[in-house]
Amino acid sequence: MSTAPQPHILPQYVDPRKLAARQVVLQGQIPPESLTRLARTVLSIEEPVSVQIRFGRNLQGRWAVSGTAKAQVRLQCQRCLDPVLVPLDAGLAVTLVWSDDEAKSLPRAEEAWLVEAEEANLWELVEDELILALPIVGLHDKGCEISSGYGVDSMPETEQEERHNPFEVLAKLKR
Repeated sequence: MSTAPQPHILPQYVDPRKLAARQVVLQGQIPPESLTRLARTVLSIEEPVSVQIRFGRNLQGRWAVSGTAKAQVRLQCQRCLDPVLVPLDAGLAVTLVWSDDEAKSLPRAEEAWLVEAEEANLWELVEDELILALPIVGLHDKGCEISSGYGVDSMPETEQEERHNPFEVLAKLKR
């Protein structure tokens, strides 16, 4: 009886300088319980986050990191207040910098990843990008039952019929 292979866990701490110099590609997963900041912003993280990251140089010749991170999270639908499953697909594209001055000198189009020590927290970088990829509000695509009790749709029909345009008087005066 064979068992399925265990997924590869992405290393948490890496030396981005060495990886970029060797143009390394890392592929693996991050356990959902390790992403505490993301977990505080969503109802739940449904499965391990899949990550693929490439270290090397960008088009401008600067040391850079690029890749993708995919996750499934549950948010609260702001229409019906029930949970909604939301796929996150975050793109990573950062330039490695070693000081604030270097980060400030980058063109606006480039996002800096400040690496102050020999090793940097890769999981933190991925978590930041996933948080930025969250939608502003969670909503079901369709089939959402609105139960808020607010708005014109929730008024009794007699009240809806009695509503009139406040500018009707002006329209009569204009004639």
